[in-house]
Amino acid sequence: MLSSLKSLIVNTTVIYIIELFSRAFQFALIIYSARTLGVAAFGNLSYSLTIYFLFSVLSDFGFNMFLTREVSQNPNAVGRILGLALRFRTCVGIVIYIMFVAYLNLLEHSQDIRIFFVLTGLSVIFSSYALNYILALRGLGRIKTDGLIRIAGSFIGTVVSLAGLKAGLGMQAIAVGISIGNVSMIVTSVLLDKQLGIAKISGDLLTLSDYAEMLKRSVPFVLIVVISNVFQRVDTVLLQHLKGSVEVGLYHAAFKITDAILIFQTAFAIVLFPVLSSRIAAGELEVADEITDFSIKYTAIIGVFLSVLTFMLADKIIELMYFSTDYSASGAGLKTLALVIFLLYISTPIGYLLLSSRFAYMAVWLNSIMLVANAGLNFALIPHYGFMGAAAVRGVTELLGLSLTVLFVKRYIMQVRYFTHLWRPVIAGAAMAVVIYLARSFLFLPLYFAVYAAILAATGAVSKKEIVFVRDVFLERINKL
Repeated sequence: MLSSLKSLIVNTTVIYIIELFSRAFQFALIIYSARTLGVAAFGNLSYSLTIYFLFSVLSDFGFNMFLTREVSQNPNAVGRILGLALRFRTCVGIVIYIMFVAYLNLLEHSQDIRIFFVLTGLSVIFSSYALNYILALRGLGRIKTDGLIRIAGSFIGTVVSLAGLKAGLGMQAIAVGISIGNVSMIVTSVLLDKQLGIAKISGDLLTLSDYAEMLKRSVPFVLIVVISNVFQRVDTVLLQHLKGSVEVGLYHAAFKITDAILIFQTAFAIVLFPVLSSRIAAGELEVADEITDFSIKYTAIIGVFLSVLTFMLADKIIELMYFSTDYSASGAGLKTLALVIFLLYISTPIGYLLLSSRFAYMAVWLNSIMLVANAGLNFALIPHYGFMGAAAVRGVTELLGLSLTVLFVKRYIMQVRYFTHLWRPVIAGAAMAVVIYLARSFLFLPLYFAVYAAILAATGAVSKKEIVFVRDVFLERINKL
C-alpha cells in the first residue's frame, strides 16, 4: 500500500509538471489567438480544433485507455501489443479521415475549416507510432520519457503557430504548428527508443484472429473514449450550428481557462489508472480500496479550492487573460463551469476504479446516458441561452454521471466514502469565499490559501501523519536526484 501511494504521489507530481509545461504552451497560444483573431475568427478556430480533437479521439480507437491497461498488466508483451496496435490504429485512422473530409464537404464548411482539418488530420495518422509509444511508456511507468516526447511536440508546435500568427497567417498558422508538433513527436520517439530499447515493435506476422482478439478486448474502451469525448465536444458543435462563431468564441474563452485549471486532475488520472489496474488485476482489492479512498480525499480538497477560487474571481480572470471587453460576457460562463471543475476532480478516483474493474463495460452505458442528456438539453437550451445554456448543461450532466457511477460502484464493486471527505473542504471553501468577496483581488491569493488550509487543519481534514508521509516522499525523491 505505501509503495503504491509513494508511486502515486511522485508520478502525479512528475506528470503535473509535464502537463503544466505542455498546457502552458497551448494556453499561451489560445490566449494569443483570441486576442489576435477576434471573437468570430476565434470561434471558427475553436470549432476547427473541436473537429480535430474529435477526429483524434475516433482514430485513437480507445487505445488511450486500452494500451495503458494492457501494457501495465502484460509488461513482457509490449512489442507485440505495440505492433498490433500500430497497424490497427493506422487503418482505422485512414478510414475515419475519409469520413471526416466527406462530412466537412457535404455540410459546406468554410475553406479555412476544411484546410485546417486536412493538414492536422493527416498529421494525426502519421503520428500513430508516437502516440502508441507514449501510451506504452505510461503503462510501463516511464513517466519522464513520456513527458519528454509530449513537451517536445507542444513546444515546437506552439513556437511555429505563434510565428505564423505574428506573420498574419491566421488560423492556418495553428494548423501548420499542430502538424509540425505531431511530426516532431515521431522523431523524438524514434530517437529515444534507439537509446532505451524498452518498447521495440514486434515484427511478427499477425493473423486475423490477432486483430479480432484486440478488437474484442478494446471495444469497451473504444466506446468509452469515443462517447465521453463526443460528450465533451458536442456542445461546441451545436453552438456553432445553432448560434454561430461568436457564441463559440465566448464559450471557449471560458472553457479553455477551465481546461487549464484541470491540469492536476489530468495528471492524477494518468497515474492513477495503471496503479489501480495493476492492483485489481493482482486481486489486491483492499489496497485498491485504500488508494481510492486516499484519492477521493485529496481530489475533494483540491477540487473545492480551485472551484471556489474560480467562481469568486471569474470576471477578473477573464479580464486578466484576454485584455478585451469583447470577452467580458465569458465571466458568467466561467462561473458556471466552476462547478464542472469540482465535479471532474472528485469523479476521477471513482471513474478510474470502475474502468480498472471487470465492470469497465458499464462505463459505456453511463457515458451514453450522459451524452444523450447532454445533447438533448443543449438542443433545448442553446437556442434560448446560447453559450450560458451550454455551460449549465455541462454541469448538470457531469453531476448526473458522477451520481450514477457512485451508485453502481457502491452496489457492485466496493463501498466508497464521499461525504466523509467532502464536508470539511466545503466548510473551508465557504470561509475562503467570504474572504475573497471582501478582498476581491489576486494580490491576496496567499491569504485565500492560508484561510482554506487553516480551516482544513482545524477540522482535521488532513492528519499530521499524512503531511509527514508526503513530506518524506518528496525529500526521499529529492535526495535521489
